[in-house]
Amino acid sequence: MTTSALHLFCGFTALCLLPLTSGCIWRTSDTDHFWGPTFIRANQPPQGKAYLWEEHPLIPLVLEGGGHMALTIGFLRHLAANPVERNKQAPLQWCSGLLSTSCSTPSASDGWLWSFLYSRITHHSPPEFNDRSVSGVSFGAGSNGHHAILGYSSDTRHKPQDNAYYIFCYSRNIPLQTRFEITRHTTEFNIFLGQEVCQ
Repeated sequence: MTTSALHLFCGFTALCLLPLTSGCIWRTSDTDHFWGPTFIRANQPPQGKAYLWEEHPLIPLVLEGGGHMALTIGFLRHLAANPVERNKQAPLQWCSGLLSTSCSTPSASDGWLWSFLYSRITHHSPPEFNDRSVSGVSFGAGSNGHHAILGYSSDTRHKPQDNAYYIFCYSRNIPLQTRFEITRHTTEFNIFLGQEVCQ
């Protein structure tokens, strides 16, 4: 095999392997799109007390665009959540498949959902809570703040609404048990206070 043929072969092989070694996430105000091998899970009412979704890209190179622009070389874990508000129920939808798309309403009982090529989570409004963990090198800026990471970093951000009462219980060790509820009425908040808030 000549040198030029070897270069062509190696270039073609690298191009074919690129989808298996890199991923892309595009975040909008109501949908997160995932390209590349990714594990995704979600929890929401009636099983959960928050609208919560989490992704783990399984590849070492991840590009993020849309609401948050970032480049990560290493391992990324991202969890986002919205509160439960009475009379405003809009369930999360998980859709997979690039050509023939199938959608479902995921819950914690489904466990981790595997996406090889493309999937998306529709969450209907921008997440009010974000928890990002990175092991490796990452640079980014946008809705999740600015960051430059070398090593390990974990960051949480909460963007509450104005003129609202919240109950928020979160543990990184048991994220699917998150309680994230909102009310705009003092009487309902007093009911919140009379309940067992966090276990």
